[in-house]
Amino acid sequence: MLIEEIGIVSRGFVLYRKNFQEEINDIQDFKKGAFYSAIISFSKSLFSEELSYIEATKHITFFSSTQIESFEEDYYENLIAYAIFNIKNRKKTEKTITKKIKPIVDEVLNRFKEKYNKTSLVYLDQFEDFNPILEIALKN
Repeated sequence: MLIEEIGIVSRGFVLYRKNFQEEINDIQDFKKGAFYSAIISFSKSLFSEELSYIEATKHITFFSSTQIESFEEDYYENLIAYAIFNIKNRKKTEKTITKKIKPIVDEVLNRFKEKYNKTSLVYLDQFEDFNPILEIALKN
């Protein structure tokens, strides 16, 4: 599979994550969620637009975001979906993101939003039942 990890972040916390390669510990998870939230917020305030991906030496992290209705009345939470993947040919990065990665991440984000709309995002254990939905989204 092209995607090594996919996840959903809100308020700096990783709400849901599926790693297809190696497991990471809770501290790494916490750092990742905080970093992704901060970098997306920073790019919005600095450039008035969202960051779409970060390219490192061996991996690319793609981002997509939306808002979900909070369980609190008339309040919306920001959701950030991310996918970490490796690509051999860097000349095809944009094409790979547009054709393969973005559709998967957007589908996962939409299904997450559909399932957990108007739900408190505080209790992370509740998102464990998202695995079967993720598997369906990845097959489409």
